[in-house]
Amino acid sequence: MIRIRHWAAAALAAAIGLSGLPALAAPHAPFEAALPAGPKPWTHERFDDAPQTFSFAVVSDLESGYRPGVFDVAAAELALLHPAFIMTVGDMIEGGTEDEALLNREWDAFDGLAAKAPAPFFHVAGNHDMTNLTQRKVWEARYGARYYGFVYRDVLFMVLDTEDYSPERMQEIYRARADFLSLRKTDPAAAPSCPIRRCRNPRPAR
Repeated sequence: MIRIRHWAAAALAAAIGLSGLPALAAPHAPFEAALPAGPKPWTHERFDDAPQTFSFAVVSDLESGYRPGVFDVAAAELALLHPAFIMTVGDMIEGGTEDEALLNREWDAFDGLAAKAPAPFFHVAGNHDMTNLTQRKVWEARYGARYYGFVYRDVLFMVLDTEDYSPERMQEIYRARADFLSLRKTDPAAAPSCPIRRCRNPRPAR
């Protein structure tokens, strides 16, 4: 059930190794998160609680496309496992566009799938979800925080935005990615020479 991509591992590094650990009894609420008023990056707060221990599920990316029925089966299997909540490693939509209407349709489609899971679903952005400034705007309008943390049963979970570039750098990466994808369609042999890798990583000093 767990398949973590290297670029998104940081988003769950503080939490992955803690699944299934005994939960300490505490007089305060089992779930705590200090976020400003507005949209929240989780679906609800109806946790599938167990008296002494808890587990959580991590689902991998869907950016390669939805295959009909696959997520429905996964949601049903998750229900049988009874995780307290579900997290993702990002890349839940195809993204890679500045068309707000299209981005919202993609998120609507995914949110419809996530709603089938009985446990709360916590959003974490991947590079497909946060490729450009428009996608950042759509994310913040729908889910609020890009960085956030929460405590569940005295265990701290931290979610990071791995695409936290300056606006200028973010657009540079987006344009390089778009050029690469276009070249891959029109001239696949030349695509490997596209400078997207140089754009994603810091350029060496001269």
